[in-house]
Amino acid sequence: MLKKILAGKNRFIKFAAVGLSGTIVNLSIVWLGNTLLFTSLKEPHQTWMSVALAIVISIFSNYVLNFLWTWRDRRAEGSASFFLHLIKYYLASMAAAGLQFLIAGGINYFLKINFFHQTGGIPVFLKMGASFAGICCAMILNFLLNHFWTFKDPTRGEEK
Repeated sequence: MLKKILAGKNRFIKFAAVGLSGTIVNLSIVWLGNTLLFTSLKEPHQTWMSVALAIVISIFSNYVLNFLWTWRDRRAEGSASFFLHLIKYYLASMAAAGLQFLIAGGINYFLKINFFHQTGGIPVFLKMGASFAGICCAMILNFLLNHFWTFKDPTRGEEK
């Protein structure tokens, strides 16, 4: 399995490039949610809503780029292929997003109880750092699920 992953390093580099664009989208939405969209909510709901919205939007932007570029050799033409892969991509991404959410939430909780329990709130840049840590961990799980399941080569029964 590791040999196949290493052989597919170009695909992983593409996946990582798409993931970088998704990270920019994700962190921008975390910032937007905390500074504009969810300011009427109290913590931790403001952060949770910001991170959840960021995950949903960045997953879709990543899917479109991965479908069109990273795994274009493993898809059939047409809307049926697009939507079938989209469903599988979202399922795979839900696992990775859950991991990201748990890690970001755990770090924010740790920061709150250990460093910011008396000041009232965690600075946005630390919330973004917590999201970034979650993104890094989730990236590995997400690549493996999509490489070996979502975009598995249907004609060969194995991944390219």
